[in-house]
Amino acid sequence: MGVLNLLLHTLHIAAGVLWAGGAILMGLFIVPSVLATRPESGRFMQELTGPRRLLVFLPVVATITVVCGLAMFSPALGNLDAGVMRSPRGIALSLGALLALGAYFEGLMVNTPSASKLGRLGRAIAASGAAPTAEQAQQAQALQTKLARGAARGAWMLIVAVICMAAARWL
Repeated sequence: MGVLNLLLHTLHIAAGVLWAGGAILMGLFIVPSVLATRPESGRFMQELTGPRRLLVFLPVVATITVVCGLAMFSPALGNLDAGVMRSPRGIALSLGALLALGAYFEGLMVNTPSASKLGRLGRAIAASGAAPTAEQAQQAQALQTKLARGAARGAWMLIVAVICMAAARWL
């Protein structure tokens, strides 16, 4: 059981660093910068989400993080009494887990679909060779706003989740 626990912890931490780092960078720096420099930034985002496959990478490392985290957390719930879960360590781990799950579902249900739709819309506009129609511009604006808000919320949830989980060991 020691090897499995070591493997779960290692995967959880390594994937979590990649997920949180990528999501925080996107949510607090890249997406706001892209919005501030549009339309020139459109090609950058198409490269990042297309050939660089960010929309595949982040959900994969997020899923690894969540699955490993739940695999470590579930047995602990069965072996611990309620007093342990009400301890500062139990509360910090639980809060960190809830925030990470919130960020995970925000990414899967809001950010990834919005970014995918935005990419398809951008490719359609580029393929037409013409300026975007008023309807396309309105759709792009709505998707960009939705993505920016979702990415920022996810980033802040992950920042607090990481702080909770890092501090839990010492509480």
